[in-house]
Amino acid sequence: MKKAFILVGVIVGIIWGIHGYFLMQVMSLEQELHDKKTELDNNIKLLNRKVMEYDKKLDLAAIKKNMEENRGMLMAEEIKYFEVSE
Repeated sequence: MKKAFILVGVIVGIIWGIHGYFLMQVMSLEQELHDKKTELDNNIKLLNRKVMEYDKKLDLAAIKKNMEENRGMLMAEEIKYFEVSE
């Protein structure tokens, strides 16, 4: 009977140790996932900021004026993509 209690205690101790080991692995993977998500959010914010800066620097009126003066191009007032003829 004493050997059975010792055997059960050893088995419980082994299972408890394995459980703790896997729990630590899961916690480290969750922390890594959290860090990657934070890094992704920061990169998305940086990308949006750079797109906004690019859009601010892009002056469409100056480009239109440049194309009209230097290259003789004009913008159409109305564009017909297709016409249906009967």
